[in-house]
Amino acid sequence: MKRISVITISALLLIQGGALAHEGEKHEQKTHKTDAQMQKLHGMMPTYGAALAKVEQALEKKDAAAVEAEAGRMLATTPDLKKSKPHKNIKQLKTFRSIAAGFEGDLKETVDQAKKGDFAKAGAAFKKAEAKCAQCHAKFR
Repeated sequence: MKRISVITISALLLIQGGALAHEGEKHEQKTHKTDAQMQKLHGMMPTYGAALAKVEQALEKKDAAAVEAEAGRMLATTPDLKKSKPHKNIKQLKTFRSIAAGFEGDLKETVDQAKKGDFAKAGAAFKKAEAKCAQCHAKFR
């Protein structure tokens, strides 16, 4: 489990680092300033990075309340995520929104299974949610 945590945290740092590395770029900067939804999307990413790491820790500790709280932080943003438009491959908006909906569903499954005390299934659902992050960033970031 420690190896999985190290891998997960490393992957999250790479994803988050990539997002931060793009900060300040000129890509459609004018539209970003006027596009409130895009500003929300940019604001969500640090929340996801921190919460993903905390959910992983909570799963290791078998702390259902912490899983629910941290996953809840991400779930609170998923309605806005599903309304957002990606940076690239905009013509594949349906795919983007499908990934976002899947992310939301996997997080809900993580919480449900943790509440039931089945941390193996909760961990598996959470891995699916993490994979959605990587899939979305690879295709749309």
